[in-house]
Amino acid sequence: MLDLLKRVLPKATHDAQLAEKIYQAIEGELKTKARALAFEKFCGGIELPNLEQKTVADVKLQLAASFGDGDITLKRPIGIQCLHALRALLLRLHGCLPAS
Repeated sequence: MLDLLKRVLPKATHDAQLAEKIYQAIEGELKTKARALAFEKFCGGIELPNLEQKTVADVKLQLAASFGDGDITLKRPIGIQCLHALRALLLRLHGCLPAS
């Protein structure tokens, strides 16, 4: 798709800077969508059968292994809604969701 865009934009506008800005914006959106899908797949592979301390620690290790040794702090959430909020926060932090 990006190759097609590279061919079509110069024909649609004679403003090379505008064409490049459009191309970069679309490329950025495609990358963001790909990251979101990859993160969704990653989250789907994390097993969280309970909220015991060892289980949460295992999830933290999985996150560290996948995303590096950044500052990963997981607190034991109160319930499933907190897990959904944590997932949404992680998606937002990794640039997969726009800030609300």
